[in-house]
Amino acid sequence: MIDVVIPFVKGRHWEEKLRYVLRSFQLNFKEDFSLSIIGYLPDWCRDIIHIPFADDITRHTEFNLGKKLKIAQERYSEFIWTYDDIYFLQPVTLQDIAAPKVNEYLGLYSKEQRGTGPHFDQIWATYDRCLELGLPGYSFQNHLPYYFESAKLAKAFELFNIEAGEHLAQTAYFNLFFPGKDKLIWDHNKVVFYSREDFSNNPDFGRAKFLNHNDDGLTPRLRKRIKKLFPEKSKFEK
Repeated sequence: MIDVVIPFVKGRHWEEKLRYVLRSFQLNFKEDFSLSIIGYLPDWCRDIIHIPFADDITRHTEFNLGKKLKIAQERYSEFIWTYDDIYFLQPVTLQDIAAPKVNEYLGLYSKEQRGTGPHFDQIWATYDRCLELGLPGYSFQNHLPYYFESAKLAKAFELFNIEAGEHLAQTAYFNLFFPGKDKLIWDHNKVVFYSREDFSNNPDFGRAKFLNHNDDGLTPRLRKRIKKLFPEKSKFEK
């Protein structure tokens, strides 16, 4: 049995999305699994391991995520780390999740081409640390579930400043334990919604295994589609 861990914060945009994420897991995740939520547990939930965590609202998201990930690393020997805006559209196996899905090679950018803002600062701080350690420097920030072995993740915490949110765990982990260029997966097999226009671009729901969105992409039309995709109550609901 594999542990699935979701960090969750109260009061996020459309809190009900968690309900449909869990329905998608029950329908399409083809492994025996237990479910843990670190953070806030809605009162409609059941059969979920709850690990309370109070987010520091004065700090950025990655700071709180780093703390939560450290809790999971210390509690489980291996686990899947996923989020409240990632849905399984088709049958998904552990191998589908564990496959090293790369986003891009960061070495293609000059320093002048680096973006600005908190997230870009974290990406480039992680990349620069990878270079200091003699690691390849690929980005694995792909907004998908991740499979972590905790003994390896502990090494990433040791070498990178993940817990404080300076460095990004996924990119640190997969560069530290780099599978080789020939093993990298570039096709993420997902459909994404990051703006209000994305739903109008005829997304290919039939091909993708995964769906994810951010707050901007979660339009009323997408909410309606998600509800239609997963109408059946899961065992995680009262």
